[in-house]
Amino acid sequence: MAKAFKIRHIAPEDQVSHVLNKIVLVRILEIRKYRAVVLRNPSPDAVHDFRVAVRRLFSLLKVFHRYIPADSYDYIRRVLKDLLDLFCHVREIDVFQVMLAGSSLARKYRRQSFVRGIMDDKRSARNEFAVRSLEYLRKLDDTRCWRRLESELFTR
Repeated sequence: MAKAFKIRHIAPEDQVSHVLNKIVLVRILEIRKYRAVVLRNPSPDAVHDFRVAVRRLFSLLKVFHRYIPADSYDYIRRVLKDLLDLFCHVREIDVFQVMLAGSSLARKYRRQSFVRGIMDDKRSARNEFAVRSLEYLRKLDDTRCWRRLESELFTR
């Protein structure tokens, strides 16, 4: 389970922009950590943790969007939404496989070709989505997306 990184040294008298910068920086560090895990091994748990980290930042930006310049917000929102959409397919297949494997129907007919066929189809679809998603993550690294996310939020 993806544990949220703790945000330290925030005081009630701090300005909203200062607090927001700190929180966003920690959330980006969180995404980068889980991104590295997914790139090494795109297991179901790693994909889940990565998506949770992205959703945390996405939700935070939606709440505080008025403090972020519109063009920066649009860019960041688009990148995060793309990541969520890509890995959504992988995660849905992971959940489906767990549910099917645990179902009484699958246990009863485990040796039947249609159950094996469904599992094989889902496994190959997951691998296809995972490959495309990982390619997109690597492409973001090539375009310096993470540095741009940080600079878009912190330079203004």
